[in-house]
Amino acid sequence: VPEAPVAETPEAPAAEAAPEAPAEEAPAAEAPAEAAADKADSFADKTLAELSDLFVQLKDSAERMSRSKEAEAIKSAFYKLLGKLKGESGLSEDGASSQNNPFDAVEQNFKALYADYKKERAEFNKQQDAQREENLVKKQAIIAELKALVEGQEDVSSQFPAFRELQNRWREAGPVPATAFRDVNDTYQFYVEKFYDMVKINRDLRDLDFRKNLEAKQAFCE
Repeated sequence: VPEAPVAETPEAPAAEAAPEAPAEEAPAAEAPAEAAADKADSFADKTLAELSDLFVQLKDSAERMSRSKEAEAIKSAFYKLLGKLKGESGLSEDGASSQNNPFDAVEQNFKALYADYKKERAEFNKQQDAQREENLVKKQAIIAELKALVEGQEDVSSQFPAFRELQNRWREAGPVPATAFRDVNDTYQFYVEKFYDMVKINRDLRDLDFRKNLEAKQAFCE
């Protein structure tokens, strides 16, 4: 008696690792105002001129936008020392005229330096905020695609290339506004985990079909 053909079940893809943690970390909370004052103590041995020079060096550095805490610390140290020197000279901190104030030139110079830095920093923050909003739109679109992939009727195991592409796009999208971080990240992780759950279910069903086919084949041959 010819052996009845038995449908072979395609081999399931190799087991995937558990969902990766999101590449993006939660935005760090701003350090309290006291942090700048504490750091200013490290400049306690500097003169007004030296503090001004340090600020110029910071302002001219390529990484100046990421050194805002240091800028505030230098500013805090500068005005702390200025107030002390004015007090020792018998000058009021805000009422002395430039003719009687030997610190006027260095003070006005520092004010101008800090004002320029603050203006540049504000523009930088504005650009960063706009970029984060763009990133949020990108990530929301990725979530929509991931949701459609998970809820689609296609064999989920065949969707790994598309799934991996979405993961790569997510990592490349960049940070989002702090107010949206938790919601968008939790939603993304929900669909990532749901995808892996569906893969596992799909593998279990394939294994069951394979066992049934094997049992049917063995029974037919007996």
